[in-house]
Amino acid sequence: MARIRTIKPEFWSDEKLASLPRDCRLFFIGMWNFADDFGVAKGNPALLRSQIFPYDTDIEITHTKEWLAGLVEKGMLIPITHNGESYFLIRNFATHQVVDKRYCRSFLGERRDEVIAKALKKHHAATTTWPHSEPDAPSECLRSGPDEPSPQEMETEVDMDVEMDGHTQRSNISCKKQNAHTRELLDWIARSWPESLAMEEPFDEVQAEWALERFSETDIKRIILDMRNKGKHKNRSAYSTFASFVQRDTIIRHRMRENRRLTHAQVWELISAGKAQWEDFLVVDVAGKKLWVRKQ
Repeated sequence: MARIRTIKPEFWSDEKLASLPRDCRLFFIGMWNFADDFGVAKGNPALLRSQIFPYDTDIEITHTKEWLAGLVEKGMLIPITHNGESYFLIRNFATHQVVDKRYCRSFLGERRDEVIAKALKKHHAATTTWPHSEPDAPSECLRSGPDEPSPQEMETEVDMDVEMDGHTQRSNISCKKQNAHTRELLDWIARSWPESLAMEEPFDEVQAEWALERFSETDIKRIILDMRNKGKHKNRSAYSTFASFVQRDTIIRHRMRENRRLTHAQVWELISAGKAQWEDFLVVDVAGKKLWVRKQ
């Protein structure tokens, strides 16, 4: 279940991490690779040693135990016990990692959010560890022109409500149905805008799924048809062009301002920080997705 992860420059100047041994810091980075997409890693010291340092015979299990204890002490990891097994939550994992594709499975199973919330409450922990945060977006989304913002910039300005956050509660729609929906959208794009297939970076499944999690299918199709009508197949990246059009779309911008909805992760973060309680919110269903709004 190893994944490609991101190391931000702020990691190297983090004072808490700097106080830990160098091998411990490398071990911490290795944990990111073997954590699930919700920032949860298995807590078996022997397993982690074999995964992260398979060829370093001088590193013993006692070392990994010491590093884990040090990372917990510094607030980088939150211990979790679930079904008799040990895990660690990497704090603020979702804020700093770009998750290209969502998966149905988690080490903690369907009760993931409940288990994580209990662990945070038990250890009186919030979810902010590092000083800098950016919204998550697919890493493949590159600029196709000087006037086209990255998805990160797009989310900052448009204030997207449905995020690929590490603790976002998944829709009731099954992964199989989600994948079918994604393929249907890609097929529609191929039929409606065949010129886009010749672009250097046409839409792919990851980007289509990411878009469907944030926008209605009606808005996506309306914007893509606008791109087609304006001859944007000459651009390099289909998705970056889409991101630029979304940022300038007055309909989406107005809707975001007028009807602020929160994801499970956003509500959870407010509650973890002591700024709200679950009773302060109502659950609404938006295109099969559960979102939260504050009670009036």
